[in-house]
Amino acid sequence: ARDPDDSSAARRLAILRASQAMALVQSGDGDTAVRLMNETNDWFEQQAKADTETSAPQRSLAISYYMMGDIYRIAERGDEACHWFGRALEKWLNIEARFGLAEFDQGQPDDIRAILSECS
Repeated sequence: ARDPDDSSAARRLAILRASQAMALVQSGDGDTAVRLMNETNDWFEQQAKADTETSAPQRSLAISYYMMGDIYRIAERGDEACHWFGRALEKWLNIEARFGLAEFDQGQPDDIRAILSECS
């Protein structure tokens, strides 16, 4: 049976929207990609606010912010890209301070700093 409150299904839909947004921007439809990523960010922000005691929703939000930066970068909208990469870095640093970073995430802050070093 269908359950509109199924958070697992909602998470999968958010991830699907992000994947669709990336495909759209790569095919030249940056405006629709940004709209979809805004919806994705909104959902992940709600989840992160609802659960501040575990790292998983915070990590998902950091990844979502990074993807928004990447979408703006591909769309050649540098100022917006830098803004979102900055938000992603801020989120990763918060995760690192509160929870520590998993081994597979430890390079995220430095990777984003390298991207931000190219921002004006």
